[in-house]
Amino acid sequence: MSNQAESLERLLKYQNATKQRAKNIFAFSSGKGGTGKTFLSVNLSYILAKSGFKTLFVDFDSNLSNADVLLNISYDDGIIGFLRGEKQIRNCITKVAENFYGIFGESGMKNFPQITSSTVERFTDNLDLLSHDFDFIIIDTGAGINHEIVHLLFNVANIVLVINPEPTTIMDAYAVLKMLSGINNKKSVIVNSTFSIDEGNAAFENISKAAKHFLNMNIEFLGQLNFNKEIRQSIIDQQLFCMNYFGGNSYLQIESISKKLMVLNQLANIQHPAI
Repeated sequence: MSNQAESLERLLKYQNATKQRAKNIFAFSSGKGGTGKTFLSVNLSYILAKSGFKTLFVDFDSNLSNADVLLNISYDDGIIGFLRGEKQIRNCITKVAENFYGIFGESGMKNFPQITSSTVERFTDNLDLLSHDFDFIIIDTGAGINHEIVHLLFNVANIVLVINPEPTTIMDAYAVLKMLSGINNKKSVIVNSTFSIDEGNAAFENISKAAKHFLNMNIEFLGQLNFNKEIRQSIIDQQLFCMNYFGGNSYLQIESISKKLMVLNQLANIQHPAI
């Protein structure tokens, strides 16, 4: 790591330690693309809303956003207006369903604004203000560990890593955790696309042991989602899975994960009252 990068990391860690962040904001991330974090973050947002929690889903995958495709919806004002400094972030919100709201992004837009450290800081500060109006704010970040994603993850209270059982995705997620070592936020893991309960447990145990041994970091296991052809079909059909495949095993697994998010949120509010 260069001296400049090390200085930036120290600065971000200092800022994180001195700024109190809203405890009902959860950023979903992964070390690489294709782990299913967008699918999970969108469907979990829907179930939380369906359970009576006012939920805001935010697509922050810079110029590669696709959550609106999963939901098969159109919108008038997305996050681009905020990024350009033209709109307040609350004016970028679209109502999706009862208790379910979204801020959607762009994909392949020419002249997309550069995302700088100050942009990310302004974004997270504004979400902290919005957090008073919602029970949950779920952020879908881009994949990988580029500068904007790391800066974002440094500035949220809860990070949820979505991994697959393959060793490469576990190693990539560990790299994210390593970047976040020393940051005082809650870190959790969901294992997606598993073929058995044992496979999911083994994948989590691998990353959990590595984080504990090498980083002295404890991470929470939120659950797993087994591979299901119906999930793939829902994506192809642009139908929200949990809205159209109610009650099956995959639905129940996602619902179980949502209940653990509820517990984390409740415990955080007890231990650290809202800002």
